[in-house]
Amino acid sequence: MIKHILILLLTINFAFSESIDSNTSTLTDKDSSISLHPYLTTNIIGIGYGQLKGSDYTADIYGVGGDFSITDNIQTTLVNSKSNGEKDVDINIDMNIYSFGLLYNFSPNERITPIIGLSISRSNYEFTYLDNSIEYESLNIGIYTGVDYRINKDFLVNGMVSLDTKTISGDIDIDDSKELSIDIDSTYFFLNDNFSGITMGYSRDFALESDDEDKDESSISLSVQYLMVEDIVLILDYSKSLEDSSNYYGFTANYLF
Repeated sequence: MIKHILILLLTINFAFSESIDSNTSTLTDKDSSISLHPYLTTNIIGIGYGQLKGSDYTADIYGVGGDFSITDNIQTTLVNSKSNGEKDVDINIDMNIYSFGLLYNFSPNERITPIIGLSISRSNYEFTYLDNSIEYESLNIGIYTGVDYRINKDFLVNGMVSLDTKTISGDIDIDDSKELSIDIDSTYFFLNDNFSGITMGYSRDFALESDDEDKDESSISLSVQYLMVEDIVLILDYSKSLEDSSNYYGFTANYLF
């Protein structure tokens, strides 16, 4: 299975693909995934928990998901995540997200591996303020392309470009949107035949069809994965927005089979 860290395709935990605050969507678009040796094909299921913190809100995120290899070249992903958050003390936000991803890698047994992918997610929201409630949902469709480059047996670099479209319907009037994302990250494996490693990443999101530069967002991330016992991998994640004080912390427990 090819290594892939910052998009919604090779996930083995939860995906929190929407944001409580527009300035933190870069953080919440992230999902933890295992970085594996590109010559290895396996299946993964996992459960996870994370917390997103900002200056005036906190959100708890729970999820379960699976990454399944159909062939050496094709992987698919199924994810369900739930979140509950509070903003400005009086506003409660509940989210429920279902995601599907399909990834194709052209040369899984080579040092350089081009990748293309597709992701589809449906998100349901409910905002509660005192006795008032507002509900809406969004449909997200994303296409991805990128490359994995294996520098040596211990070091892997990944670059990815994605284009996401969002269609929104419900009780409130929110315009549909498009977003272009650029993700670059590197993984260093230090133990257990590429099951234990550390990943550092950078992500930049550009809001299309908008003159508001404040909607452009970026973040940095750090992820550590460790093979605890045979077939059980624990991942710890941290992400920080470069636009505000938002931080994300999370962990997942994953079973390889």
